[in-house]
Amino acid sequence: MGFWEYMIKKDARICSGIDWALGVKASLNPKVQNVLKRMDKMPKAGQGREALVILNGPSLKEQDITQIRDNVDLVFVNRGFMHPDFARVKPKYHVFVDPKMLTGEWSLTWIDDIIAMVPDITIVLPVTWAFRPEFKRFIDNNTKIHWIPDFKKCYCVGVSGNCFDFLASQDYKTIYFTGFDANGLPLEMLNVSNSHFYGKNEENLTKTSKEYVRDLYMFSRHFADLNKMSSLYKRRNIRLVNLTQGGLLDMFERERLSILNKR
Repeated sequence: MGFWEYMIKKDARICSGIDWALGVKASLNPKVQNVLKRMDKMPKAGQGREALVILNGPSLKEQDITQIRDNVDLVFVNRGFMHPDFARVKPKYHVFVDPKMLTGEWSLTWIDDIIAMVPDITIVLPVTWAFRPEFKRFIDNNTKIHWIPDFKKCYCVGVSGNCFDFLASQDYKTIYFTGFDANGLPLEMLNVSNSHFYGKNEENLTKTSKEYVRDLYMFSRHFADLNKMSSLYKRRNIRLVNLTQGGLLDMFERERLSILNKR
């Protein structure tokens, strides 16, 4: 084993230990556990259906998402509601897990905008946000929210991995995804105008070199954890299928988006 391979394995073990400890801590929090138990008792939406997670890579501009067959539930994330066909395709879920929703960098009114376009949508959020005052108005208004675990702070799978884990918990046995170019950070560092289908994240333009040290480390962990996730899902007999046009991911099986088109 080379030096850097050893460092990767060492970091993975440290991260696993930290996440295990955080999981134990969360298991001792009765408020959090009560919410998660309530979520677990809800009917599983994925039985007999498939899911398509639509991520925000620039390649999404080259794909037509309006022809997806009716037995496929659509999942959008983050700024995905800015897609011109968002309201037309009526996604079942919209997922936010980024703490930018808590810092004010991303506006909570995005949730209002999403619900205005697709009133029956379910918003998927981290369970620890359920107790924050910012989200009380959504709870009071009976917004459809599904709360998901968010204890693995070293689990660098991003919003995509959180979508996969959520859908697996809902008994979806085939999970497709597209728009996952996995090159957003390099494009952002080059100040390329199209790091996402909608352009670029303006709030990231003032990052310092120290912040990029952190981001690049997380980017490396992201690839390591996606490889681990791919192996885990294969053992669980859950298909993760990459429909992205291009991109860097080689750990998942690949197909074309057209396989989901209406016949």
